[in-house]
Amino acid sequence: MRKSKTFLEQLCHSLGKNNDASYAVVAVATAKGIFRPMFTMMDKHEDYETKKYTALREGLTEAIAIPCYLSVAWAAKNLVAPTICKSKTSDQVKKAAKTLSFLGVCTAALVIIPAACSAMINPIMKFLKEKKNHKKCCLEHHLDIKETPTQLPTLAMQPLSSTSGQLSKTYAAFNPMKLNTGLTIGGSN
Repeated sequence: MRKSKTFLEQLCHSLGKNNDASYAVVAVATAKGIFRPMFTMMDKHEDYETKKYTALREGLTEAIAIPCYLSVAWAAKNLVAPTICKSKTSDQVKKAAKTLSFLGVCTAALVIIPAACSAMINPIMKFLKEKKNHKKCCLEHHLDIKETPTQLPTLAMQPLSSTSGQLSKTYAAFNPMKLNTGLTIGGSN
Protein backbone atom coordinates (compact mmCIF):
# COMPACT_ATOMS: atom_id res chain seq x y z
CA MET A 1 0.00 0.00 0.00
CA ARG A 2 1.28 3.46 -0.95
CA LYS A 3 2.07 5.77 2.00
CA SER A 4 2.89 9.10 0.31
CA LYS A 5 0.10 11.23 -1.12
CA THR A 6 0.36 13.38 -4.21
CA PHE A 7 -0.27 17.09 -4.01
CA LEU A 8 -3.70 16.68 -5.58
CA GLU A 9 -4.66 14.01 -3.06
CA GLN A 10 -3.50 16.20 -0.17
CA LEU A 11 -5.44 19.17 -1.55
CA CYS A 12 -8.62 17.13 -2.00
CA HIS A 13 -8.25 15.64 1.49
CA SER A 14 -7.73 19.09 3.04
CA LEU A 15 -10.67 20.62 1.18
CA GLY A 16 -12.83 17.63 2.11
CA LYS A 17 -12.16 18.22 5.80
CA ASN A 18 -12.70 21.97 5.59
CA ASN A 19 -15.12 22.54 2.74
CA ASP A 20 -16.34 26.02 3.46
CA ALA A 21 -18.75 27.73 1.07
CA SER A 22 -16.48 30.75 0.83
CA TYR A 23 -13.76 28.71 -0.90
CA ALA A 24 -16.01 27.81 -3.79
CA VAL A 25 -17.40 31.30 -4.33
CA VAL A 26 -13.97 32.92 -4.05
CA ALA A 27 -12.63 30.49 -6.65
CA VAL A 28 -15.54 31.29 -8.97
CA ALA A 29 -15.19 35.05 -8.39
CA THR A 30 -11.45 34.88 -9.10
CA ALA A 31 -12.02 33.01 -12.34
CA LYS A 32 -14.75 35.44 -13.38
CA GLY A 33 -12.55 38.40 -12.49
CA ILE A 34 -9.84 37.11 -14.78
CA PHE A 35 -11.65 35.50 -17.68
CA ARG A 36 -14.73 37.69 -18.20
CA PRO A 37 -12.75 40.89 -18.81
CA MET A 38 -10.32 38.94 -21.00
CA PHE A 39 -13.08 37.48 -23.17
CA THR A 40 -14.84 40.84 -23.30
CA MET A 41 -11.72 42.49 -24.68
CA MET A 42 -11.33 39.72 -27.27
CA ASP A 43 -14.72 40.48 -28.83
CA LYS A 44 -13.94 41.81 -32.33
CA HIS A 45 -17.45 43.03 -33.09
CA GLU A 46 -17.74 45.56 -30.26
CA ASP A 47 -16.43 49.11 -30.01
CA TYR A 48 -13.11 49.40 -28.15
CA GLU A 49 -14.34 51.97 -25.62
CA THR A 50 -17.41 49.84 -24.83
CA LYS A 51 -15.25 46.76 -24.35
CA LYS A 52 -12.87 48.62 -22.08
CA TYR A 53 -15.71 50.01 -19.94
CA THR A 54 -17.43 46.61 -19.65
CA ALA A 55 -14.23 44.74 -18.83
CA LEU A 56 -13.31 47.26 -16.16
CA ARG A 57 -16.75 47.01 -14.54
CA GLU A 58 -16.63 43.20 -14.57
CA GLY A 59 -13.17 43.16 -13.02
CA LEU A 60 -14.12 45.70 -10.36
CA THR A 61 -17.27 43.73 -9.51
CA GLU A 62 -15.28 40.60 -8.77
CA ALA A 63 -12.58 42.55 -6.94
CA ILE A 64 -15.31 43.86 -4.63
CA ALA A 65 -17.00 40.45 -4.37
CA ILE A 66 -13.99 38.48 -3.11
CA PRO A 67 -13.39 40.47 0.10
CA CYS A 68 -17.14 40.59 0.73
CA TYR A 69 -17.42 36.80 0.50
CA LEU A 70 -14.42 36.25 2.75
CA SER A 71 -15.40 38.79 5.40
CA VAL A 72 -19.03 37.65 5.64
CA ALA A 73 -18.01 33.98 5.87
CA TRP A 74 -15.40 34.82 8.52
CA ALA A 75 -17.89 36.86 10.55
CA ALA A 76 -20.48 34.09 10.36
CA LYS A 77 -18.02 31.44 11.52
CA ASN A 78 -16.09 33.36 14.15
CA LEU A 79 -18.57 35.88 15.53
CA VAL A 80 -22.12 34.67 14.96
CA ALA A 81 -21.76 30.90 15.43
CA PRO A 82 -20.10 31.07 18.89
CA THR A 83 -22.68 33.63 20.03
CA ILE A 84 -25.62 31.47 18.97
CA CYS A 85 -24.18 28.17 20.24
CA LYS A 86 -22.89 29.15 23.70
CA SER A 87 -24.13 26.08 25.58
CA LYS A 88 -23.62 23.58 22.75
CA THR A 89 -20.70 21.24 22.12
CA SER A 90 -17.82 22.13 19.82
CA ASP A 91 -19.17 19.74 17.17
CA GLN A 92 -22.48 21.59 17.11
CA VAL A 93 -20.65 24.94 16.92
CA LYS A 94 -18.67 23.68 13.90
CA LYS A 95 -21.85 22.53 12.14
CA ALA A 96 -23.56 25.83 12.92
CA ALA A 97 -20.50 27.72 11.68
CA LYS A 98 -20.58 25.88 8.33
CA THR A 99 -24.31 26.50 7.94
CA LEU A 100 -23.98 30.17 8.90
CA SER A 101 -21.01 30.55 6.56
CA PHE A 102 -23.10 29.18 3.69
CA LEU A 103 -26.00 31.49 4.58
CA GLY A 104 -23.59 34.41 4.87
CA VAL A 105 -22.14 33.73 1.43
CA CYS A 106 -25.65 33.58 -0.02
CA THR A 107 -26.56 36.85 1.69
CA ALA A 108 -23.37 38.44 0.38
CA ALA A 109 -24.19 37.34 -3.17
CA LEU A 110 -27.80 38.52 -3.00
CA VAL A 111 -27.56 41.74 -0.99
CA ILE A 112 -24.13 42.88 0.15
CA ILE A 113 -22.16 42.63 -3.11
CA PRO A 114 -24.77 44.38 -5.31
CA ALA A 115 -25.05 47.16 -2.70
CA ALA A 116 -21.27 47.49 -2.42
CA CYS A 117 -20.89 47.53 -6.21
CA SER A 118 -23.54 50.22 -6.57
CA ALA A 119 -21.86 52.29 -3.89
CA MET A 120 -18.31 51.87 -5.18
CA ILE A 121 -18.25 51.23 -8.92
CA ASN A 122 -20.27 54.25 -10.07
CA PRO A 123 -17.98 56.78 -8.35
CA ILE A 124 -14.89 54.94 -9.61
CA MET A 125 -16.18 54.91 -13.19
CA LYS A 126 -17.19 58.58 -12.93
CA PHE A 127 -13.72 59.47 -11.64
CA LEU A 128 -12.03 57.54 -14.46
CA LYS A 129 -14.27 59.20 -17.06
CA GLU A 130 -13.49 62.68 -15.70
CA LYS A 131 -9.78 61.84 -15.64
CA LYS A 132 -9.94 60.65 -19.26
CA ASN A 133 -11.84 63.79 -20.34
CA HIS A 134 -9.34 65.99 -18.50
CA LYS A 135 -6.41 64.21 -20.16
CA LYS A 136 -8.10 64.51 -23.57
CA CYS A 137 -8.76 68.20 -22.97
CA CYS A 138 -5.16 68.81 -21.92
CA LEU A 139 -3.84 67.02 -25.00
CA GLU A 140 -6.10 69.05 -27.26
CA HIS A 141 -4.95 72.32 -25.70
CA HIS A 142 -1.33 71.24 -25.72
CA LEU A 143 -1.38 70.30 -29.39
CA ASP A 144 -3.55 73.18 -30.49
CA ILE A 145 -1.30 74.97 -32.96
CA LYS A 146 -2.51 78.32 -34.03
CA GLU A 147 -1.06 79.69 -37.25
CA THR A 148 -1.45 83.15 -38.53
CA PRO A 149 -2.85 83.09 -42.02
CA THR A 150 -0.36 84.10 -44.66
CA GLN A 151 -1.44 86.58 -47.23
CA LEU A 152 -0.66 85.69 -50.79
CA PRO A 153 0.01 88.67 -52.95
CA THR A 154 -3.08 89.82 -54.73
CA LEU A 155 -2.57 90.63 -58.34
CA ALA A 156 -4.76 92.76 -60.40
CA MET A 157 -4.91 91.86 -64.02
CA GLN A 158 -3.48 94.66 -66.02
CA PRO A 159 -4.96 95.14 -69.43
CA LEU A 160 -2.73 94.36 -72.33
CA SER A 161 -0.75 97.24 -73.51
CA SER A 162 -2.02 98.23 -76.88
CA THR A 163 1.40 99.29 -78.14
CA SER A 164 3.61 96.41 -77.00
CA GLY A 165 1.08 93.55 -76.79
CA GLN A 166 2.58 92.33 -73.49
CA LEU A 167 1.38 92.29 -69.92
CA SER A 168 2.57 94.95 -67.53
CA LYS A 169 5.86 94.40 -65.67
CA THR A 170 4.24 93.67 -62.27
CA TYR A 171 2.21 90.77 -63.57
CA ALA A 172 4.93 89.40 -65.79
CA ALA A 173 7.44 89.36 -62.90
CA PHE A 174 5.14 87.26 -60.66
CA ASN A 175 5.49 83.53 -61.13
CA PRO A 176 3.27 81.48 -58.78
CA MET A 177 5.39 78.37 -59.34
CA LYS A 178 8.38 80.04 -57.67
CA LEU A 179 6.36 81.04 -54.57
CA ASN A 180 7.54 78.98 -51.53
CA THR A 181 9.41 76.48 -53.73
CA GLY A 182 12.62 75.51 -51.93
CA LEU A 183 15.45 73.62 -53.57
CA THR A 184 15.11 72.98 -57.24
CA ILE A 185 16.64 69.98 -58.92
CA GLY A 186 18.97 70.49 -61.86
CA GLY A 187 20.06 73.96 -60.88
CA SER A 188 17.39 75.83 -62.83
CA ASN A 189 14.80 78.01 -61.13
